[in-house]
Amino acid sequence: MKLINKILNKKVKGAKLFEILIVIALIGIITGAMVTNLTPTVTKAKALEAKNQLNQLHQLQQIYHMEYSKYSGDFKDIGYAPLKTVDQGGQHNYSVQIVESSPGSYKATATAVVDFDGDGTRDVWEIDNSGVVQNTVQD
Repeated sequence: MKLINKILNKKVKGAKLFEILIVIALIGIITGAMVTNLTPTVTKAKALEAKNQLNQLHQLQQIYHMEYSKYSGDFKDIGYAPLKTVDQGGQHNYSVQIVESSPGSYKATATAVVDFDGDGTRDVWEIDNSGVVQNTVQD
C-alpha cells in the first residue's frame, strides 16, 4: 500500500506553455508545406472534369455531324446539358462553351471558374472536331 501511495503522490514534470506553442507552430509549418506540394496534384485531378466534359461534348457533336452533315453551335441541338458550376451553386469547376462552329468544324472550351492555385490564371482546355483535348491556358 505504501508503494501505491508513493507512486500516486510522485510529482510529474509537465510541459511548459512555450514548449507546447513551439510544437504547434512546427505542426503548422509542416502542414502548410504539405498542402503547397499537393496543389499541382489537386489541379490535375480537377482537370479530369474538363477533359471528360469536352470528350462528352465531342461525342455528341460527332453524332450530330453524322446525322446533319454539320456541327452545331447550340448545346440543345446536340443534346448536351451544361453542368452547374460552383459559382452557380453546383459542384463543377469548369464552364463549357462552344466558341465556334461551321459545317466542317467546331471548337469548344472548358474554362475553370475557380483559380485553383491562387495565381490569377484560370485553367482552359480546348477540343475541336479532331477530338484532341488540349490545355491552352495552364493554371
